Amino acid sequence: MRGSLAELAGSASADGRLPQAADLATPDPGSPSSVSVSVRSGIRSGRCRLLMSDRYDQDVTAANGEKTRQVGGPGPISGAWERAFAAFYDALLKSTEEAGNAARRNQVLARASGTVIELGAGTGFNLGHYPPDVELILCEPAEPMARRLEDRLTERGRSGDVVRAPAESLPVEDDVADTVVSTLVLCTVDNPDEALREARRVLKPGGRLLFIEHVAAPEGSLTRRAQRLLHRPWRAFACGCHNHRETEASIRGAGFEIDVLENGELEKSPPIVRPLIWGTATSPPETSA
Repeated sequence: MRGSLAELAGSASADGRLPQAADLATPDPGSPSSVSVSVRSGIRSGRCRLLMSDRYDQDVTAANGEKTRQVGGPGPISGAWERAFAAFYDALLKSTEEAGNAARRNQVLARASGTVIELGAGTGFNLGHYPPDVELILCEPAEPMARRLEDRLTERGRSGDVVRAPAESLPVEDDVADTVVSTLVLCTVDNPDEALREARRVLKPGGRLLFIEHVAAPEGSLTRRAQRLLHRPWRAFACGCHNHRETEASIRGAGFEIDVLENGELEKSPPIVRPLIWGTATSPPETSA
């Protein structure tokens, strides 16, 4: 269950490959130490930046000391399976969307405004639900998903910037977004706490996080036991999806204030990914000590 990636220019080649170290080694004299993201679909360049620091392709240390590698690539999952998963992802979610999740997206995303950064935009299921006047920055770390996202953006005639980057390491400056969107994404990222900290970093004070995420079932329930039992095979099948994350606690732990929280089920989906939360949260202004 995922969605998201991008195209980097300035240092990206015509085929959309990610820039290599040699590409970034010698920026033009007098230019800032960053590379503008290319704008294939019409949004002006310069808002998204691939920082020439450690914000991309890095090791992130979680609070418990565990290190995770944050890069925009297949990781331990084979590239072949990632391509196959992207190819049937839309078909996999078709009945779920028709049974109610499309209406849920419409309800949640109607609250988007201004500059919107979407985490893990996948193949673009959200594109038809955004208000027409928002500025879209669509982040997706998986190349097969990103290509389909670009195609869908073109098909719908929307302007937007598709950025190949993971949620934990957004190549975007601080305080630029009015809205951050995460729909069926935090289950898949390597480090959801880091992803949510990044969401707060890029949001303006008072900006909104809009979310739809499947989560852990209540402790002691049969579904929770099934989630634990089937976690590893499900994760292998679903390109890294974790079926029992405590996402509400992670949102609060990142410092967001939850304004609206609803609970339900992801329609016509396997029971181990059926428990669902959706709603909105606000990134409060930082308070000085």
